[in-house]
Amino acid sequence: MNQQESADLEIGQDLEHEKRSWLVQRAFSILMVLAILAALAGAVGSGPLSHRVLTQSGGSLSVEYERFIRFTGPHELVVRLAPAQGGSARVWLGRDYLEEMEIENVVPEPEHVEAGADRLMYVFPLVSPGNPTAVTFHLKPHHIGPTTATVGRDGEPPLRFRQFVLP
Repeated sequence: MNQQESADLEIGQDLEHEKRSWLVQRAFSILMVLAILAALAGAVGSGPLSHRVLTQSGGSLSVEYERFIRFTGPHELVVRLAPAQGGSARVWLGRDYLEEMEIENVVPEPEHVEAGADRLMYVFPLVSPGNPTAVTFHLKPHHIGPTTATVGRDGEPPLRFRQFVLP
């Protein structure tokens, strides 16, 4: 131990210990600032780091979602469909994903839902055929941890993405 005594005061000093202590304090302060910035940016909830838009290569289907969602809180999954011809738009969600989520509401309300072995097909009436359609699924997670979603349209490759449900 490197102890020095001040000429005026009889106080023991350990400058090496003081320097190590200041270094540790500074490191923890920087870590706290980084953690707060990450939280504000969405690393542990909604925000720019969490918000994602996934678009199919042809652009006929895109999905807006949050990578990090809360177990106790609702979240939205927005599915955008390119202009469709005919009287209805069809989009499906994988059954594995729906077993992890509770559907609280779907806007607009589907005309009907068709159950398949590995998916639920939602059929929506087109108010104005030839225009893009947006469907919002209001969901609430059942479990904490990672989950994988699959979203698609008939006859087109599906989109897959992962979310993490935080406590």
